[in-house]
Amino acid sequence: MSTAEEANDARRAAIADVQRLLQHPDDLKKLPALRQEYLMRQQGNKAALSSAVAAQIEATRGGVEMLNTALAAIQALRSDFATIEALCTESASLIQSHDKIQLLSAVHGNLHSTLKDVENIVALPREAAAAQQLLDGEAPLLQVYQRLLVLEGTSIKAQAALESGTQVNLKEAKNLNSYFQRVRAALVKFEERLWSVVRAFLPLSRGNPGQLIDALQVIELQDAVDSALVAAGQVGHPLRKAWRRRCIGQLGMSVQERFAPLLARCSRLVMAGENTDAQVSAILADADAFLAQLPDVYEYVQVCFPPSYSVFEVVSAEYCTHLASMLDFIGLCAEQLANEDILRVVGWVGGAGDALCALGLPPGRASFPDAPGSGLGLLVEKYVGRVAAMLSTWLTNIVQTDYSEPPKVTAEGRVWTPGPVDFFRILNEQLGVAAGVDDGPLLAATARAAMEAMASYQASQRAAVASGRLGLDLLCAAVNNNMRCYDESLQFAERLQKSLERRRRGGWFWEEGDLPG
Repeated sequence: MSTAEEANDARRAAIADVQRLLQHPDDLKKLPALRQEYLMRQQGNKAALSSAVAAQIEATRGGVEMLNTALAAIQALRSDFATIEALCTESASLIQSHDKIQLLSAVHGNLHSTLKDVENIVALPREAAAAQQLLDGEAPLLQVYQRLLVLEGTSIKAQAALESGTQVNLKEAKNLNSYFQRVRAALVKFEERLWSVVRAFLPLSRGNPGQLIDALQVIELQDAVDSALVAAGQVGHPLRKAWRRRCIGQLGMSVQERFAPLLARCSRLVMAGENTDAQVSAILADADAFLAQLPDVYEYVQVCFPPSYSVFEVVSAEYCTHLASMLDFIGLCAEQLANEDILRVVGWVGGAGDALCALGLPPGRASFPDAPGSGLGLLVEKYVGRVAAMLSTWLTNIVQTDYSEPPKVTAEGRVWTPGPVDFFRILNEQLGVAAGVDDGPLLAATARAAMEAMASYQASQRAAVASGRLGLDLLCAAVNNNMRCYDESLQFAERLQKSLERRRRGGWFWEEGDLPG
């Protein structure tokens, strides 16, 4: 449809609308109102049209800006593609010379490393003097170690260069050798200082824990160096020192040095060859002093070491080893010791085991060897041998006198002899003495000797009855005595079982049928 036609259609529609509005003469009166309404609608349409045109213009402007941005991006992308193409062309030419480039890079790296090594070698005299000065002063171990580590590495490289046949002026080589010797001397001095600190772990842990911690930091850093060398396959490298293992060894040496006077006193005890009650008391007093050090190891020393060192377990094991050596010395002179001394030593062993358990050691590591031939075993053997001999003597006397006199008669008319009463009184006394100082090997061995004595007493009773020399009254007394022995044996076994149950180390258990009666 053309514009003229649209205008005619609009004119016709307007005329029709005017005719519709002015159908009556009275409608002319409405003409001003209609004109006012038309003007208002016209203004509203103009406003809406202006707003729509403004919005369209703004959208058009944004679209133009986006087109400009896209054009710039396309142009930049074209430039980047051109750069990439140029780089690809350059890389293609470089790939053809890859071997030469790689060789040049290696030469550059070697040159840089060589220059660095030369600088370190030139600084070797100055660094050696500085390290020596630090060692002569009171510089922290960590600071000295860090300087010496670099110095030692430089010295090793310089020595390798000299040994490789590199042409070096003879005078310069002699000067360098003198510096190498100074470096080695500084390293030896540093290690002596380091291990002296480690060996003094007990007093330093309370008086100066920082110094001990510095030493352990040095050992940990060296352990890291060792691990890196092992990972690189350089197990035999001179910088690998295994200081952590040596640290554990130094702890053992320190404990050994502390125990040396005590073990020397023990050796003098063996050489004395006589009853040495005063020496035994002094030795046990020294041993108590050593045991009193372990709580400090647990509370102060242990916190200074890394947990992986298990330092309390290591030190306590060393203490137990040397205390066991002390017991071995004492056991060698068991023949010269009185029973009272033996009981004092055995009682000390039980108390020491309890003290070690209280510090957290398991019972297996908080005990001392008690096998035959060990110091404790020799003491127990000697004491029990004396007890067995005494019981045998008393048994012989009781049996000889028991049936040599007329039997006694109770109010109920039962005849009896005092032999069983005396015999079990002696057995209970010996069991009480052993149980009062030990609930382990001594108690078990004493119980065994008592059971052997009970069996011997039973055999002597049977022999007396079978001899035919006893009258009827003594035969009746023998029967009554055996019934009394049976009751006494049950009571003895019950007391012994209660004593052994406090700590089942003896492993002695009896069935009722095994008891003499």
